[in-house]
Amino acid sequence: MDTTIIQTSGAYLGTAFQNVSNQIVSLLPKVLLAVVILLAGWVVAATIAEVISRIVKSLKVDAALKSAGVGELVGRAGYELDSGSFLGGLVKIFIIIIFFLTSLEVVGLSQVTVLLGNLVMQILPNLLVVVVLIFAAAIIAEAARKFVAATAKASGVPSAGFLGQMTKAAIWLFAILLSLIQFQIGATTLNTIFLGVVVALSLAFGLAFGLGGKDVAGKLLDKWVSRFE
Repeated sequence: MDTTIIQTSGAYLGTAFQNVSNQIVSLLPKVLLAVVILLAGWVVAATIAEVISRIVKSLKVDAALKSAGVGELVGRAGYELDSGSFLGGLVKIFIIIIFFLTSLEVVGLSQVTVLLGNLVMQILPNLLVVVVLIFAAAIIAEAARKFVAATAKASGVPSAGFLGQMTKAAIWLFAILLSLIQFQIGATTLNTIFLGVVVALSLAFGLAFGLGGKDVAGKLLDKWVSRFE
């Protein structure tokens, strides 16, 4: 009887080992193909990232960002401003993830592919939009600051620099709120906050100008009236 049990156990173990071996043999080509896909994806991603980096550098985006004060902010964080490498890196990650999902599909992990694919397609496009928003805000905010400050100074308005800084801060606030809305983070609440900030700033400027800027207002009105006479 013991011999029969041993023989039966041995047969079961042999069958199980054979099944595992067959699965490994059938899975091995898929694994090798998945590895090849990953390597190809890495090469393609690195190549495209390098092309994007060179294009951004040729457009002299960093020079515009440095003039907008972004270089100083990045330097304070301990990094060197290189928008080409940054954008290229984002695209590289996006491409590698696509090839990675393809390799998972080849291996047979379809459910994991669908889950990760949905997650990636929801996050990465929004992230790219946010990056573009931040870059645009940096350039526009600095240009608006200089324009407002110069215009206010030419008109004889006191605290022209302060008005310029407030304009810059308002544009940055708007860009940040748009970025958060892009990720669908409490869009209604953020809109309410933004409107509240705009109203508060308007009241603050109105009170400050009404209480302490009567003489300045008179001068500005005289200048504007004289231009049309």
